[in-house]
Amino acid sequence: MKKLTTAALLGVLLATPVMAAQFYKWTDEQGVTHYSESPPPETAKGATEVKVQTRTPSGSEAAVENLQKQREAATKSLTDAEKKKTPAGTVKTDKSEYAERCKKLQANLATLENSGRVSEPDDKGEKRYLTDEEKNKRMDDTRRQIKAYCN
Repeated sequence: MKKLTTAALLGVLLATPVMAAQFYKWTDEQGVTHYSESPPPETAKGATEVKVQTRTPSGSEAAVENLQKQREAATKSLTDAEKKKTPAGTVKTDKSEYAERCKKLQANLATLENSGRVSEPDDKGEKRYLTDEEKNKRMDDTRRQIKAYCN
């Protein structure tokens, strides 16, 4: 039993440097591609360091910890998204909010009706004047909202 344990430990110790070794890929003067652990000679063309990726076994502790971290991050992002999201179709029934909204809508309608030309900033932040059709549509929309909030 001791021999088996010693052999397994020795195997792990010998395998560790192989996994940590650097590998190089280079082409010699004849155009032959070489892979080696030692750096290529200076005359080599296109010498690059090869990135060796080791894979964590699926049953290892590192894999289990990584999976747990991913699950926690996913759960947290879902929780944050739910906190920010308001339920669709919910209507605020607070009368003070309705009254405040009503006053704003009436002020907007008065501005639209009493102003000759109405402007608003466009996508670039420059002043853009509303056409008569746009102005009339906004007045109609505002009147509908006033009926909903002010009555």
